[in-house]
Amino acid sequence: MANQLNIPLDGNWVNIVRQHGAAITYVLQSKFECTADVMRMDSVMGQDFGPSRNPPMSPERGFSIKLQSIEVNVWKADLTSFQVQAIVNAANETLDHMGGLAYALSSAGGPDIQKESNAYIKSYGPLKTGEAVVCCPGRLKCEKIIHAVGPYLPVNPSRYEVDRAEPLLKTAVKNILARAEEYKLSSVAIPALSAGLFNFPVDKCANIIVETLKQYDVHRGNHARRLVYPREIHLVNNDDPTVKEMERACRQILGGTTAPVSHGADIPKGRAETQTPLTVQIGNIRLTLSKGLIEKQQTEVIVNTSGVHLDLAQGAVSNAILKEAGRKMQEEINKNYKSFYKTIPLVLETTPHRLRCQRVFHTICDINGVDRAKEVLGKAIQKCLLMAKNQGYRSIAFPAIGTGNLGFTKEEVANIMTTTVKTTAQSLTTKMDVHFVIYPYENDTFMAFEAKIRALQRESSPDSVTGGFDDQKTSVASQLGLSSDCAEANEEAQRWLEDLFRCSGSASVSNNFIQYLGVEELRELNRDADPSSSVEESFESGSARIQVCAQSPEQVFVRVLKVEAMLCDVQKEFVREVKALRAGPSARESLSYAKPSARESLSYAKSGALSDRERQYNRYGLTIKKILPVSNTALTEAFEVKQKQLCSSAPVQRMYQRIPAQCCSLLKDIGFQREFAPPDDPKYGDGIYFAGSLASASELWRHQNRDVYQYYVEALVLTGNSTAGKRELIMPPPVGKDPLVRYDSLTGGTDIAVIFSGHQALPENILICEDRRF
Repeated sequence: MANQLNIPLDGNWVNIVRQHGAAITYVLQSKFECTADVMRMDSVMGQDFGPSRNPPMSPERGFSIKLQSIEVNVWKADLTSFQVQAIVNAANETLDHMGGLAYALSSAGGPDIQKESNAYIKSYGPLKTGEAVVCCPGRLKCEKIIHAVGPYLPVNPSRYEVDRAEPLLKTAVKNILARAEEYKLSSVAIPALSAGLFNFPVDKCANIIVETLKQYDVHRGNHARRLVYPREIHLVNNDDPTVKEMERACRQILGGTTAPVSHGADIPKGRAETQTPLTVQIGNIRLTLSKGLIEKQQTEVIVNTSGVHLDLAQGAVSNAILKEAGRKMQEEINKNYKSFYKTIPLVLETTPHRLRCQRVFHTICDINGVDRAKEVLGKAIQKCLLMAKNQGYRSIAFPAIGTGNLGFTKEEVANIMTTTVKTTAQSLTTKMDVHFVIYPYENDTFMAFEAKIRALQRESSPDSVTGGFDDQKTSVASQLGLSSDCAEANEEAQRWLEDLFRCSGSASVSNNFIQYLGVEELRELNRDADPSSSVEESFESGSARIQVCAQSPEQVFVRVLKVEAMLCDVQKEFVREVKALRAGPSARESLSYAKPSARESLSYAKSGALSDRERQYNRYGLTIKKILPVSNTALTEAFEVKQKQLCSSAPVQRMYQRIPAQCCSLLKDIGFQREFAPPDDPKYGDGIYFAGSLASASELWRHQNRDVYQYYVEALVLTGNSTAGKRELIMPPPVGKDPLVRYDSLTGGTDIAVIFSGHQALPENILICEDRRF
């Protein structure tokens, strides 16, 4: 049974968690096998799928086309209440429905969904990426639920990683369609597989899904007149950015008749008008963030964005302004600027025509190259402000410029626009009202801007802070829910987060996998850092560390999170390489590396049979809370092979190692590694250390943080033919003159052993101990 724990959030941390929810979820899962329950963060982490406390979302169809054999529809809707024959769930390999859409569907459908999933995994083992299985839907309004496993990518994946995962996503979609055909399911609802928590870029995800549907339809075209399954495909998502990407992909790839929601259509009454804007004073500029329609603003100047072809009908913002202003605005552009061609100014001016302003500034930012585009966008914003000042205007409204054709992320656009306003404010001698107007449905964009505005508020005087969309929300304690099979894992994750929340201007990350970060990763950590921030790497006494310094606790948190996400990526790659090396090409498919679940653990306090061991730990102030047995066939086979190879008369020793909480799952998966538990002082050589007693283990790893819980591994160790260790040794020395014949291990003190191959040790149990001194 999963253990639950809630972390209260307030103030600025609500926005931090909202902006970086995916990275937080990824790190918590990788470090502590703990799921961040995004459903309890529906007011904090944006539009993730999840059980809603609000009335059900009314389905809105934005695109529809009839192909040869299937009809494709794009919907903005709640998948948990969508009515079709089959709903597709974005599942993981083990069908543990503990986060995101999977949790939402499992919660809405009741316990039967998870029960059947558990039974399937018990009978057939984990699914592979790209596979899909059909199960019962519980109480969902459908006949079947199809669990499909899309590819999982690291946070901010590289182009290579995305390209490598593309065939797996295609396979997943093909298998969904195959299962629908097999079970004769006429209508299927498919979400954006692998987007969101699985980090697949949503635009590429949409392209791949729609392209696969098109190929499927073409392949079945000759049978279109026969009764075929499926006949209807519904691409269903509940957040605007994903819905828009699905519509775009359908228009580009499928063509046909569309019915997209226009920029200014179907806005719920009062949505843009009833919320209090967020305002901050920066010098002579009063900057206001609000939701609304840019074409409806009544500021003296409205800013538009257009491409070099000067076609105002292209682009959502420009088209909305054109429709409101009338065709004469396009005629004015054609008359005054079409002849410029390659020498078009950065900002054009027109009269407002039917708009309720005095002037319209059209920014032309269609530039290739990321760095150049950022520079041009900043200059365009600045020029608009200076032109308004020079012409005597006192108010100007900007849309979010750059999230479309320029391809910037919402965070990048928010950063460029707010930073430019802040810089320009220093040179303005007259007062000006600057408005950032965000389209009401673009919640992700609004949240990115809101975080920047609140950061500016903290920099300015408290009196300058007024209004805010989340004033009421944040006064009620928002919570980040944690879920894990192990209660101690929840508590470790909570302490890690709360330590970061409490940090001031600096924080450190200690992890020996830092050694595997390349030059590009280290450069990425320092990219976009202001001059007062720094990320420094150090390696001392066998331990690697990264020190993060920044002006605000929020900046420290974000940079530490970035470091941790990179390390999680490195560790996953390390695990893959270790498994590949151990298994070899011919054996990879036969060896099982499945991680044992924490649900197989024993609650030590309830087991009287182990009292001798319990008393032994008690002598050192430790109470055994839980035992996690380590059962891994591949590790056992490797250990037995190594035992035969050594051919030593030395007996197998039962020894101890203390590891960080984040290494428990890694240890169960790939066994002992030098990087997991470097000793306080590696004075006996640069290898894998073990202690013959708890007293020695406590002394050997004294540097590890003294937390409430300590993690000790009981292991069988093959020391073989040993010799005394020395600090400078990176492998055992030769036994004699033959450099190929070496000792099997090193010794130190009375009961310290150092080995150089993880195959020489077999983990038996991980003991979670509570330190009674806390």
